Order: sequence, then C-alpha cells, then structure tokens
Amino acid sequence: MTDLRAHAIPRKRFFVEMFTRDISLKDCILDLIDNSIDGLVRAQDIDLGESLLKIGSDDKVNGDKPEIKVNFSSRQLSVRDNCGGMSTEEAKNEMFNFGHSLEYYEMAKERSLGVYGVGLKRALFKIGRSFSVISKTTQTGFKVAEDNLEEWIKKDKSLDDWSFDMEITEQARTQKTAGTRIVVKKIRNSVKHLLDDQSFEDELKKDVARVYTFFLNRFVRIKINDKYVDPIEVPIGESEDVTPAIERQEIDNVNVTIIASLAARDQKGQWFADQAGWYIACNGRMVATADRTSLTNKDRL
Repeated sequence: MTDLRAHAIPRKRFFVEMFTRDISLKDCILDLIDNSIDGLVRAQDIDLGESLLKIGSDDKVNGDKPEIKVNFSSRQLSVRDNCGGMSTEEAKNEMFNFGHSLEYYEMAKERSLGVYGVGLKRALFKIGRSFSVISKTTQTGFKVAEDNLEEWIKKDKSLDDWSFDMEITEQARTQKTAGTRIVVKKIRNSVKHLLDDQSFEDELKKDVARVYTFFLNRFVRIKINDKYVDPIEVPIGESEDVTPAIERQEIDNVNVTIIASLAARDQKGQWFADQAGWYIACNGRMVATADRTSLTNKDRL
C-alpha cells in the first residue's frame, strides 16, 4: 500500500481575503495603536489589571510621556511611537506570524491588549500593498519591509514562502528613543477616500479617546494628524453620600471587577443621561462605553 499524504497547508490569498474582509479601517488603525501600547506595557511593566482603573491626581499631562503619532492621507499611513520597541527575537518568531505560538499566547494574555497575533498583519493588508516596520529597543533593532505585497501573496509554493526579509539595525541609544515606526503605502482604492475624509478622522479621534481612556495622558499621549487626543473619562461618581459598590469574581480563570455607582456630576453639579450605562474594559482596552443596549441589558433581548 502506497503511503500518501493529503496536503493541508494554508494559502496566502485565502488568509489575506478572509482576515481583511470584515474589519473596518478604523479598527485596523486601532490594531496598529495596540501594537504601540503593547510596547509601552512591556517597557514600563504596566499592570493591566484592576490597578489600571486607579487614576490619581499625579496622573498629569507632561512633556515626558511617550507619544504615539498617527498620520495619514490617501498616499500613506504611518504610526510612530517611542514606547519601547520590539526585540528582534519577537519580530523573528512572533510579530509576523498569523497567530502566536502557545508559549507567547500564554504570556501575551497577561501583558498585552492583543493576544491572538493577527492585528498587525490584518491592518497592513487591509490598508495598502507596501509596508515597512522599523523597531528599536535599547538592546536590538530591526527593519522588515515589503514593497509589493501582491507579489508576496503570489509566491506561495511552500511554508518557506510565508516570511519576510529582516534586516538587523542599530539599537536605540536611550529608552526615550526606543520605539516602532510603521509606514503603509500604495494605499488600496477601497480605503483611499476614507483617509482623506475629515469625518473619518473625527470619528477615529472619538474612538481613540474612548478605547484608550485608561492610558491617555496617564502613560502616553496620542496624536492623530498632529492633534492630541484627550480621553473620554469614565464618570464614576463618589461623594460623602455616594460610595461605589465593588464586586470581584474569578470566572474561568478571568479576573472580573464590577463597579456600580451613579455617574459623576459635571462642574455645575448636573448629571447627563448619555453618560449612564455599562463601561466595559478588557485588558485595559475599553470595549463598551455608556452602553444600554442588549449587549449589556438582557431585558432588551
């Protein structure tokens, strides 16, 4: 009996089309910002647990905070940060994989906003057909670039074709200059019009203000087309008469903290109904804001 094997290898075009089909351009840019925030978490050893919710009076904006700068037009998109960078070892073995190894996944779910290892690649393929990633830590530096992703997709005879050329560069001289720069060019026609649309830029700023509210102006500052974004605060009210109720649970090895209170008053002592609802954060990333829909209210199902 002949020993035959049926091939079950992945195909690049299938992966690229499936990964980019249902994600919005805004979410792709947020994925790229996640990459910068993850570098910041590693560099500063930020606890993504309950302590992230504790924002005190010492969390003031100053010029010493790392920055993430997002700039875009119909010609190119760039995300540049000085948040610590990524090591060459991580770049070689994890950063460009379609999914993380089990060992890296176990580490990432405790120390990263993104844990599945698809966001960066999905964003690059969704936005354009040419990219470069340059990253430097205080120990290592590298550059990965591909000028024609369409040709890269066509080269698909074996798993050896699922790689990008990697160049070793000099490391950052100081911690303040350690970081990553991602540039995407040859913008796809399907997203060009959005990158030149002021309303898209305005909506992206709102999303960034909401999603990264626990990081903004506390650990990092974010600029979009040269304008700083301020956080949308979580309005948990507290006074002599109102004390938030706090409950902690562990569900399937996930630590859950629930805080219930009235919404905070504004400077005039007024409440606003649009601030009421569920605020849900996962690994420090806000995923729902003032939600009162069926997502959080079973009576609406």
